[in-house]
Amino acid sequence: HDFRTFRFAVEPFVDYKPGQFITLLLDIDGRVVRRNYTISSSPSRPHHVSVTVKRLRGGHVSNWLHDTLQVGDTIRSLGPNGRFHLAAARGADRLLMLSAGSGITPMMSMLRFVADTDLPVDIFFHHSVRTGRDVSFIEELRLLRRQMGSRLQMSWNLTGCDAKAAAAFASATTGDDAPRVFTG
Repeated sequence: HDFRTFRFAVEPFVDYKPGQFITLLLDIDGRVVRRNYTISSSPSRPHHVSVTVKRLRGGHVSNWLHDTLQVGDTIRSLGPNGRFHLAAARGADRLLMLSAGSGITPMMSMLRFVADTDLPVDIFFHHSVRTGRDVSFIEELRLLRRQMGSRLQMSWNLTGCDAKAAAAFASATTGDDAPRVFTG
């Protein structure tokens, strides 16, 4: 899998809204390089901040993070920033969350927050990826579905699969989850 979550202990506490991003300031080859990454953790779990980074072919920063960053390393960051966050829903009791590929990271922050705080909101979450193997956080999504019950409905769009592969993915994710799977 080409996604990896980096979890940082934070001092002092970082106040952010689910869905916001931070800017990492990384010293790579003697230069400070800035990259924005959505916070994939939830502010309801306040002692750390996580970002989930997809390794990109030729990606200078994503490859450096995957290959170089070690437990105990210290990095600097700016933020949090961004207006795409759960608070922007202003008390809605139903949400439609749409994402594709690495766009799942702000959705995970929001879903974790809703589940952790037991917000009275119904969510329909639809995520698009190439294949079932490309669905990040699948185990946690299953757990969130069980925790939230009927308040969380999920579906997937598998853009690089034929009907047989989609049926295999649907079979592997059935049970009380019963997500809908589309190909195309």
